[in-house]
This record gives sequence, C-alpha cells and structure tokens, in this order.
Amino acid sequence: MNEFLNDPEIMGEFINESREHLESLEPKLLQLEKEPHNLDLLNDIFRSFHTLKGSSSFLGLTQIIELSHKSESILDKLRREELKVTPEIIDFIFKTADILKSLIEDVASGKEDKIKGVTANLSKDISEIINKIEETIEKPPSKEKELKIEAKKIDNEEKEVFLNATQQYLSTIVECINKLKKGTYEQEVINALFRTFHSLKSSADYMKFSEIKDIAEEKEDLLQKIREKKISISKETVDELNSSYNILVKLIKNIEKSGEELLQPEFISSKEEKTEKKISPEKPLPQKKIRLEKTIRVSENKLDLLMNLAGELIINRGGLFSIAQKLEAGEKISETCKQLRETIEVMNRITRDLQTVVMDIHMLPIKNLFNKFPRMIRDLCRKKNKKIELKISGEETHLDKMMIEKLGDPLIHLIRNSVDHGIETPEERRAKGKPEKGTIKLSAFQEGESVTIKIEDDGKGINPELICQTAIKKGIINEEKIKSLNKKERLNLIFLPGFSTAKKVTDISGRGVGMDVVMTAVKDLRGEIDVDTHIDRGTVFTITLPLTLAILKVFLIEVNKQTFALPLSSVKETLQINSNQIKGILNKESIVVRNRVVGIARLSDLLNLTHNGNKNRHISIVIIEGGGKELGIAVDALQREEEIVIKPLEGCLADTKGLAGATILGDGRVVLILDPRELIQLAINGR
Repeated sequence: MNEFLNDPEIMGEFINESREHLESLEPKLLQLEKEPHNLDLLNDIFRSFHTLKGSSSFLGLTQIIELSHKSESILDKLRREELKVTPEIIDFIFKTADILKSLIEDVASGKEDKIKGVTANLSKDISEIINKIEETIEKPPSKEKELKIEAKKIDNEEKEVFLNATQQYLSTIVECINKLKKGTYEQEVINALFRTFHSLKSSADYMKFSEIKDIAEEKEDLLQKIREKKISISKETVDELNSSYNILVKLIKNIEKSGEELLQPEFISSKEEKTEKKISPEKPLPQKKIRLEKTIRVSENKLDLLMNLAGELIINRGGLFSIAQKLEAGEKISETCKQLRETIEVMNRITRDLQTVVMDIHMLPIKNLFNKFPRMIRDLCRKKNKKIELKISGEETHLDKMMIEKLGDPLIHLIRNSVDHGIETPEERRAKGKPEKGTIKLSAFQEGESVTIKIEDDGKGINPELICQTAIKKGIINEEKIKSLNKKERLNLIFLPGFSTAKKVTDISGRGVGMDVVMTAVKDLRGEIDVDTHIDRGTVFTITLPLTLAILKVFLIEVNKQTFALPLSSVKETLQINSNQIKGILNKESIVVRNRVVGIARLSDLLNLTHNGNKNRHISIVIIEGGGKELGIAVDALQREEEIVIKPLEGCLADTKGLAGATILGDGRVVLILDPRELIQLAINGR
C-alpha cells in the first residue's frame, strides 16, 4: 500500500481538495445541461476530474483514478464535439461523481479495509457504471487513431494547468528556502517544503516530465529524513535545496517555451551523481482514523479585527488589576469606583464587539444548503416525468453554520413532498389550464434577529377536509374536536405524529415518515413552521429560525421567588391587571385585551410549582405566542430583558415539558429557559 496513505497531512489535504472539487460539480453540470455548447464550462468540469485523477494517482487509489479518468474521457469527447451533451450523459457524469464522493469518504474514514478497497482493482459496481457509459457513448475511435492521439504532444490545456500549479509550488519553495537561509529551522517550514516537493513530484510524474519528477523526489526524500530526525539541517542542506530550485526554474521555463524539459548539459552531471535509492519495505497502514479538522474560511479583515479586540482586552485586563490593587489598599475609594465603572463600560463594548465578530465568523451563507436542491429537483423530475423549475432567492442570507447543517433534512423532506404530492403531472396541469412546467420557489431573508425560509409551489394544494378525514380515520382526533378547529389549526394536523394522506408509498415520500419529523427538527432549532395552502393554487411552508443557537435574548420573570427566562421573540406584550379582570369562559380563565379574548394560565400551575399563597390584587401578565396561538401567563413579577448564552438540559430535566434549556446569569444564578410552544400546549391540554 502507498506509504503516503500513512501521512495525515497529505491525506487531509487530498480529501479536503477532492471534496471541494466534487461539491463544485453539481451546479456546473446542471448549467451544462442548459448550455450544452458552453466550452468554458466544459473545460472547467474537465479540469476538476483531471485534478482529481492526478492527485489520486500518487496515492494509488485505483478506483478513483479509473472512474475519474472515464469521466474525463467523456468530457474530452464533448469538448472535441465527438459527443453531444444529452440528459443521459449528464446522468452518467452525476452517477460517477456520486460514486467518487462515496470513495473519498471511504478514504476519509481511515479504516484499513475501506482504503484497501479503494486501492484494489475495480469493484463490480464501478465496472458496471463504466460499461454503461461505454454503451451509451458513441463507439471509440480505432486503435490506430487512439495511438496517434496518444503520440501527440501533451494537450495545451493540461500543460497550462500544470504550469499554473508549478508556479505556486516554486513560490512556496523559494519562500521556505529564504526562511531557512535566515536560520528559521522550524518544523512547520520543513513540512511545508516536503508537501510542496511531494505535490510537484506527483504532477510532474503524471505529465511525464521525468527530470522535474526526479529532482522533486530526491528533495522529498531528503526532507523526509530531516522530518524523521535522521539527519539535521545545515547550511549545505539549504544550499542544495536552493540549487535544486534554480534547476527547476530553468526546466519550467523550457517547458513554457517548447513544451519539453530540455535538460541542460551542466545539470546532467549532477543528476548522474544521484545514488540508487533502496526501496523500503511496505509499512502496514495503522489501524486509526485520519483526523480531519473542520475548517471555515475567514476573511483577513475579520481576523485582524479579532486581534485588535484581543489586544484591547489585554489592556483592559491590566486596568482591572490596577483598580483591584487600589481598592485593596483603600486608595481614594470614590475616584477608584468611578474608574472601575469606566473600565467596565469599555469591557462591555469590547465583549459586545467580540461577540458580533465571532458570530459573524460562525455564520455562513445559506446557499451552501440551497445549492444541493437543483440537482435533487432535476433527478426527481426525470424519475416522476414531471416538469418543474426551481427558483432560488436570498441564498446570500447568513445563518449559524450548525443550524445550516441541521436544516438539510427538513428542507429535503418538504421539497420532496412538493415534487411528489404538490406539483401535478404535465397532463394534469394542462387540464387545469396551468402551464406544463410547475414552479417551486425556495427563498430566505432576514428579519431582525430571525431568518425566514419559504418553500412555495404552484401545485394542487392541500385539502383541509381531507386532512380532517384522515386524522379522524387514524384516531388522531375525534369529530367533536375537529368542529372547534379553524382552517389554520386543521392544516397544522399534518404535523402530528403518524399523520399522512399518501395513498401509496413511494421512494420519494409517503414512507410512513410524516411532517412531524420536520416539526421536530425545526423545534430543535428553536424555530417555528407554518403552512398556508389554496386548492389548485399551491402551498407555502414558512420556517422562522433564530440567527444563532448560542446567544438568546430573553425576558426574565419571577414565580415563587424563582427566576425564569422567556425567549424575547415569543413575548408579544406585558400587562398589569387587577384580579377581577380575569373572567371564566368555557371553564378557562381569560382576559379581554383590546377587544380580543386571551386565555390565561398560571406559570406555577403549568410547571407544577407549589403555590406561595400570595393573593395580590395586581397580577403581572406576559402574553406569549407560539405555533400560531397566544397565551397570557400569570407571574409574580416582571424583571428585565437580558442577552444570555443558552445551555442544553441534561439528566432528569432533559424531558421536562415546558423547558427549552438553561443559562447562568451574571450574578451566578442558574435560570431555566421556558419553551413558549410547549407552555401553550400544556395550557390547552389542561396540564
């Protein structure tokens, strides 16, 4: 097995680069299907497969090499107009990209058996896809023509890719050598040089530039011995590296001019002095996973701002120590207290700015999620024989990285349902006087401290009466209860566990997993989901989410001398009322607020807290909303707004209804955070 499969740095770089190339392919292939004569786009896609083939070749990843080579061959035929871009060919390229993704993840797992599978001969699945590709495309040229094509000098496109990469390698090499000349023998510099010579060797080997490959390989071996502490670095070593760099520069210039290395006579003697290398026995692959660190790309301006804020924190910290010393010594207490207040105000400003920058770094554009769906819509349309256009807007809206990751499955479920159950077939749409092609709109926008995501379709809509009949039939709700529900509440029945109106199970949706999965996922993200529909006009799902899960603005309330926190986004208003304003309506306590009736529940009852026996004439009310409903909560006292860091509940409190998390206030008190939606549900069910 290839020795470099043991090197976490090389493998990490290979895996991250391969993932980036494969992720970039989907939108390009979809665009190519619409613009089959776009040569620039074809060349761009070709380069991705070509780079993947080249980078996997030095690792001996046979299956990746062969599959990417086959895709590269198809794309080359498309570039030469020996083939035409068709949906079938795009299907095959998508299929190979999917398999390549799976193979890359096998390598990333670090498991020996999986990596051996990727380095082994072609598997049955890959052989089958290659055979299908060959059956679909036109017959290949004769053997004689193939030999002529191989005999031609290196394709200009490949040469350009190689030269561009080589310029970057040379730039890194000279930068590292300059550091070594200054006596900077840091391990990081040696590692960077090693990786660069290794990459140069692999590229040159693929391009059949043997002189460059031999020089790079020799220096790679030298640097590996330095890394393993077998030899120490010296001035002579640095001079040797510098000499090799100068030779490489001249060889590259020769390639730029003539396409060949043309090694000069003065360098041949030095090449002949190389001693024959002994091949070391193959080392077994260690039984451990390759640990790849998750990364986020951050602009230099943001990093500079973080450094400036860190500097201000250090200065302010020194000021606080100085004030503490003055207070301990009893020096001018009044003046020192004034200085303390000023320092705290500066600290407040710094931490606020620091919080803003860190949150901004952790926020990503939602397009990273939205970009997955055009491919999915295309594949589903071909499978269901439907015509659907996906319109995406607001993809630059930013959301917490962790939330984007968890939002994928709910959106997939909603869009699959729109394709399978929402949008009609072209024949059905024509019969209704609609255009043959349906439309699904996926949009996102920010409103204050929250982000709204909408999934709209112009399909058949959802029939509320069918929902009611299904709910009764499945025993989810009884007929008497149905009569008291308005349209919005009837539509919301689709979010209950076990609810489904699908008449048959398909591999797209209706597999017994209902919309309750979507509701649970959105709720876990502290969000809200709403549905609106009109028969034969379409359906709109609206998801509202906080910008981040880490920081939360809350309103503090007090009950039985305990402090609780309510998410500020759910608080509509606060009131002070007299106890005689509470009326009994249908065995429920209620009040009238600006000509509307609002139900009242005592927080102590909802949370099963013991009553303190306090019978104040004046009662504090917090009106909250959640799930399209509102409720007035009676509490002992209203405190203040505050920004807190939310922590998840563990142990016996984790499954307690009505609680969403906990936090620690500045004075050290632990405060429970309430879940408005669950409080409203507890009040409706009568606890």
